[in-house]
Amino acid sequence: MKRYSFQNLFFAFAAALLLTWTGCCPDCDDPSEIPVDSDPQITLMSPSEAYTLAYRGQSVDITFRLDDNEQLAAFWVEETWTSVYGTPYNIIGQTWYGPQAISGRTFPKQITYTVPTTLIQDYTTITLTAYVQDNKTKVAATSFKINVLPDSASGSTAYEITDYAADPDTKDADTIFTVLKGSKYYFSFITRSNNPTAAGNRDIGEVSINPTFSGMLNTPNQPGKDSTLVVTNASKFNYDLATYETIWQAYVTSNQIGDQTSGLKAGDIVIVKMVTKPHFAVMRILEKNNTGGFLKFEYKYTHN
Repeated sequence: MKRYSFQNLFFAFAAALLLTWTGCCPDCDDPSEIPVDSDPQITLMSPSEAYTLAYRGQSVDITFRLDDNEQLAAFWVEETWTSVYGTPYNIIGQTWYGPQAISGRTFPKQITYTVPTTLIQDYTTITLTAYVQDNKTKVAATSFKINVLPDSASGSTAYEITDYAADPDTKDADTIFTVLKGSKYYFSFITRSNNPTAAGNRDIGEVSINPTFSGMLNTPNQPGKDSTLVVTNASKFNYDLATYETIWQAYVTSNQIGDQTSGLKAGDIVIVKMVTKPHFAVMRILEKNNTGGFLKFEYKYTHN
């Protein structure tokens, strides 16, 4: 029988061990073992929400956390002013801060923005878009919005409000029927009709999905718009004391702005951004009548 020397056995074992190491080496050419270069990340740390309200001359501290799995390289902030009519003006996508060279894998960054005292309109939304870039030129961004309050000294509401309250005796109020009924499933706030013939007057529409009446609303006269409705309640919004200012504040500080509500119920308050900018309507749902297939509500709307 053929015998192997100890030296031969040692070399065979060493060769096998070397092959094992080589097979799991992270520096080899196997694509599955090449580390993934992730995009950088930018996270808002404070304030707790991605928006705030501020007066002219007021300063707002904003803190971001910047992260990358390899190396951070630069940070900058761009600024845009948007009027209450939805139109950018004066400052549009201009660099407000930076670019600042940074390094490391994690970088906390605080900025302080002071609302200008001139040239800026009441109810302007200042959008600050913060960017971070890594050493591979990959970029991430996030936005923070500062909504400019009118000067507190003015003390008057910006626009008139028409109020259609429920009858205190009969409890009669306005209604919108479900689309499943086939008629009266649109409503016009200005003409106070649940059967508006002109498409441009259809401020809201009921959009339940057959066979269930859910009481969902959308804004059919604003197709393609993704920020026309907010749903809130009495714990966050005082319907009875509503002014243009409080309606606007409730709208711009909501995390649930969309183009369609979920199923509504009694007590819900719906704020609608109207096509007649910069105006709003606000509805208080009084009843969801499943038998009759309608929502009963009272409402207010702003106008010049």
